[in-house]
Amino acid sequence: MTRRPDFFSPGIYEHAAALIGESPCKVSRDPTLLFKAHKTAWETYNHPMVVAGIDVYNVEAEILGAEINMPQGDEVPSIVAHPFTTVAEIPQARPPDPDKDGRMPIILDVAARLCRACHGTTVYVPVCGPLALANGLVGFDEMLCSVIDSPDEARDALMHLAQLQAPYVRAIHAAGALPLIFESGASPPLLPPSLFPEIEAPALAALFTLCREACGCAPACILGGDVAPILGDLLALKPGFLICPSETQQRSFVDMAATQPEVAIRINMPVATLAQGNWSAITASADAAMVLAGRLNNASIGTGVLPYNTKPHQLLALRDYVLNSTHWNAPSKSP
Repeated sequence: MTRRPDFFSPGIYEHAAALIGESPCKVSRDPTLLFKAHKTAWETYNHPMVVAGIDVYNVEAEILGAEINMPQGDEVPSIVAHPFTTVAEIPQARPPDPDKDGRMPIILDVAARLCRACHGTTVYVPVCGPLALANGLVGFDEMLCSVIDSPDEARDALMHLAQLQAPYVRAIHAAGALPLIFESGASPPLLPPSLFPEIEAPALAALFTLCREACGCAPACILGGDVAPILGDLLALKPGFLICPSETQQRSFVDMAATQPEVAIRINMPVATLAQGNWSAITASADAAMVLAGRLNNASIGTGVLPYNTKPHQLLALRDYVLNSTHWNAPSKSP
């Protein structure tokens, strides 16, 4: 039995830049290169989730004043200076104009072009989740202190940032793409699980509502790390798609996810296993992921963010192994 191609869904961001021989930094700011990189990646791997971005947590924060470094080589740009010093300043932030601010026009244009060029796939645009964006604006330490010492202030700040995304989400839909919310800043242990329902969940729910209203479907959301302790709270928000990170207790995650079959789940293999290049270890990891996927009605398997220098022949071999495996008969619906 051969599975549908959408059953294998690797996380391709900076690796797309490597496929055209350019640095992630250069590709992230050049619309011609960004389109070429992700189109080349799709032509190479035929993956079901094409994400129009490289440094997925930086775009909104940069518009709001964060300083982004410009690394050489294969390093991904990152935030090196925050525009605000306290969480109390966050409500000063004003909604960006997607037609003219920062890199938003570039990304939206590339997303629209990818929608036309990559037939049979879904094109996503990264949207920074409220806590991840807050970390970019004030820094993780300041945000965590506020969460603990001034929870009402922290919750209000996150709600403001969630609502700030409304124009961007609508522009993404107008471009023919879908928003993909990145919110790993809310994953344990970065945010204690006991605080997730009180601090993060209201803002994330507001952002999910914006996406539903703009796009007519439940949003896709990526939280890496040890997500299992907060999965019940996440599922209660009714997302359309979540990943089961390799860093969490995947069996517990799948047990709980099975109670919400309408949510598509991608079981992530550890990218370190693929990077090490041991084929026996790679196939064993794939087998384990397929066993877990076989317990769900709406599952795929894939990877976290692939390193820049991932070997294409090895990723292609893994894709073929997964799609042609007869060991496990897992469903294969894409989000």
